Amino acid sequence: MDVICKFDGYNLGYHTLLPGDDYQWSATEKGVYYCRATWVNKIVAWHGYQPLRDASHGTIFWLAKDDGIFLSYDKSSYVKVADWETE
Repeated sequence: MDVICKFDGYNLGYHTLLPGDDYQWSATEKGVYYCRATWVNKIVAWHGYQPLRDASHGTIFWLAKDDGIFLSYDKSSYVKVADWETE
């Protein structure tokens, strides 16, 4: 899976992740981070960080599964936030 996140025109770079890999970065609390992932013939986009949603949480966890992208603040309970689409 290839992942890219951007913030205010700043590109955090492309990252190729294999099953079990993780990708970490620190966010400022001032803006929205936009992320996009591609996996085989699927694509998904989501807000990797939103100040109003995420600022009160120390760490944000994202999980990519066959049926979409999921968000968690405790790494145990996940909520689906985006579906994969076919390119």
